[in-house]
Amino acid sequence: MAVIFTQPGPPDFDVLTRQHKDSVYRQMLRVCGNREDAEDFLVEALLKAYRHLNQLRDLVAFRAWLAPATLYARTWTQR
Repeated sequence: MAVIFTQPGPPDFDVLTRQHKDSVYRQMLRVCGNREDAEDFLVEALLKAYRHLNQLRDLVAFRAWLAPATLYARTWTQR
């Protein structure tokens, strides 16, 4: 029996996005109150996450890692 060791690589952003985008969208929808703003903030949050993906230390924490975008959305909608 052969054991193959693979070197850890960057996380698969598509997989992370598919797993968490619905719950993050629902959170944004609650904060924004309308679909259009929630979708805009979700796209913005995912773009920022993609740009800084190398800073993510724990794949399990991806959804929590997006939480600051929700806080930003809340601040923006309160203006």
